[in-house]
Amino acid sequence: MLAARYDGRQPSVMRINIRPLFTALALVSSLRGQDPAALRAHTEFLSSDLLEGRAVPSRGLDIAAEYIAAQMRAIGLKPYGGSYYQDFSTKLVEAEWQGFRLVVNGLEIPADQVSLVPGNAVRFKDAALIRPAPSQLAQLKVADVEGKVVMLESDFDPFAPRIAFARRLGELKPAAIIYLDPTGRRYQRYADPPAEGPAILRVRDPRLQAVREGRVSLDVPAGRRSTAMIRNVVGVLEGTDPTLRAEAVVLSGHFDHLGLSNHTSGDKVFNGASDDISAIAVMLALAEAWKVKPGKRSLILAAFTGEEVGFLGARYFKDHPPVPLDKIRANVNLEMLGRPDCLEDTARGSVGLIGFEKSPLTAVFQASATEFGAKLFLSERYSEAFRNRVDASIFRDTPVPAVTAIGCMTYADYHYVTDDLSRMDFADLTAQAKLIGVAVRRLLDDPRP
Repeated sequence: MLAARYDGRQPSVMRINIRPLFTALALVSSLRGQDPAALRAHTEFLSSDLLEGRAVPSRGLDIAAEYIAAQMRAIGLKPYGGSYYQDFSTKLVEAEWQGFRLVVNGLEIPADQVSLVPGNAVRFKDAALIRPAPSQLAQLKVADVEGKVVMLESDFDPFAPRIAFARRLGELKPAAIIYLDPTGRRYQRYADPPAEGPAILRVRDPRLQAVREGRVSLDVPAGRRSTAMIRNVVGVLEGTDPTLRAEAVVLSGHFDHLGLSNHTSGDKVFNGASDDISAIAVMLALAEAWKVKPGKRSLILAAFTGEEVGFLGARYFKDHPPVPLDKIRANVNLEMLGRPDCLEDTARGSVGLIGFEKSPLTAVFQASATEFGAKLFLSERYSEAFRNRVDASIFRDTPVPAVTAIGCMTYADYHYVTDDLSRMDFADLTAQAKLIGVAVRRLLDDPRP
């Protein structure tokens, strides 16, 4: 998940019938909790080291797209516009390490111990370093921070308030923000240069753990600009109702991730099994379950690319939809499923919703959860923190009601190299797939506009 502006508004254009639809339960019966083999098979391949973390762009990302398209073809989904691919060109900026230099209290930090947000060149010498305690963060003012380097633990607070704080910290005009991150996340390629703001670095060099104050010099070269061709993968399961088949429900998730770490030792592959290959596995499994008896409306499976670098695929899809936007009755976006080891307290098999506060789709999930005997995780704090960090945010200011169904708002190794197959719980993923399937099937079959 990544950031974009989003005000949370969702136009209520679809009245939802929340009467029990027992056929929806029957139509996901092929996703047996005791036999989640298909979900595992899709996840195992798409999150394997072979695909090298599916960075944008990369050979691994192209292989993933080919695999998803092949599965859509095998299921019998129709291609969009004669092809399963939406190919498009995008501009990227990538970190340039030639000439990079970071010195903290006389310690020169090797470039392979650093990841950063690339963009414009940043250079300063001998800036003051402060390392406020977590209890002091809320009281920081411009006078405390402006022109200084602020050093923080990567996980200084629960994830939701940490996002809000990071946004506010940038407004206090620091010269740079250094997060101490021993696991080595990778943020080194983006769609566009970031807006004016502080240099943001993550450093795993253990020597900095003992530093509390001092001086910092930094030289970050301007990022390298490039243009790349990337692709969404889109398939359509046509509806059966002569009138309603012209309308569609979009079930979406992203298949890109963070690629390879620039560190010289240890595991280098950001596999992204839960984030977000779990979503692709569920999408394919539901389409497979429904191919014999499609819904009344058409189902569009949209596997987006470029979410991790700025919602590139979702934005392109919105501008080039398979059907007019006013014919898309709902977007159910999927994120981070199959990980019951959440930092928040959630029940196994439960699903959370992002953007639920103003979405007419919330009632569908609530009724489906009740019918299915499952629970929804509805937290305004987490919804607010994540609402502008998911692909569904691109549908703001459009007629399309959207909501993101998420299995785990955050887990301890979110965006770490350890988000791999070994951390997945496929019984949990299967239960989530069933609940999502019941809700999506309601949207497909509800006769009312």
